[in-house]
Amino acid sequence: MRRVMGALLSSLLSKARAARPVVRHATAPAAARYFIVGDVHGCLDELHDLLRKAQYDDGATRLVLVGDLVNKGPKSLEVIRFCRENDIKAVRGNHDDKCLRLFDGVDDLRDEYAYVRDMTEEDAAWLRSLPHTLTLPNVDSIVVHAGLRPATSLENQAPQHMTTMRSLEGGAPSAKPGAASWASEREEFPVVVFGHDARRGLQKFPYAIGLDTGCCYGGALTGVFLPSRELVSVPARRTYAEAARG
Repeated sequence: MRRVMGALLSSLLSKARAARPVVRHATAPAAARYFIVGDVHGCLDELHDLLRKAQYDDGATRLVLVGDLVNKGPKSLEVIRFCRENDIKAVRGNHDDKCLRLFDGVDDLRDEYAYVRDMTEEDAAWLRSLPHTLTLPNVDSIVVHAGLRPATSLENQAPQHMTTMRSLEGGAPSAKPGAASWASEREEFPVVVFGHDARRGLQKFPYAIGLDTGCCYGGALTGVFLPSRELVSVPARRTYAEAARG
C-alpha cells in the first residue's frame, strides 16, 4: 500500500509541476555576432552539417536555437545532450513542452517518443530551464519559438502564443496558418527571430525573420547570422516525418 501511495503521490506531483505555466524571459551572453538556427527537431546530423557550412566558431559567435529541439527527427535525446554539454542557448518550443509532458507522465508515451524513456532528470531539468524568449544584446533582436503578440509587453505575453502562434485573426494570435504571417505585420524593433512555421518556410521581413524550413520533413535546416542577416542553409539528409496538410 505504501508503494502504491508513493507512486500515486509522485504522479500527482509530476502532473502538478508540468501543469504550472512557467514564463521565462532571459538575455543571452553578449557577443559581437550570433548564429540563430531554426527548428532542429532531432536532426543532429544536419545541425552539424550547418555549423560546418557556416564555419561556426564558438569563440567569436554565440549559437542560439529557436526551439523545437526534439521530436520527428531521429536524434532528439542527442540534441538535448549536445546542447547541454556545449552550453548552447535555446528557447522553448511546443515540442519541447510535449517532451516534458511525456517525461512527467502527463501525456501517454507512444513508441514514436521512445527516446523519452532514456532521458534523465538532468536532461529534463535543462529542457525545463529554457526561456520563452531570449534577448540578444548589441543586435536589437529577440528570439522566440513561434511569435509575439503585437502591442503587448514581454511580461504579458502568453506561453501558448509564444510557442504556437502563426497568424493574427482579428488582431488575436492564432496557431492556424491564416492568410498572412503575424511577422509580416510587425513594425518595430527589436527584430524577432522565430521558427515553428514550416509551411511558410523562410520568412524575411524588416522586423522579423522566420527560420523553419522544414528539415524534419525533408526540407532544409537554416540559420541566420546577426547583425549581418547572412543566411546559411543545408538540405535534410532524408525525410523523417510527414508534413501536416490542410
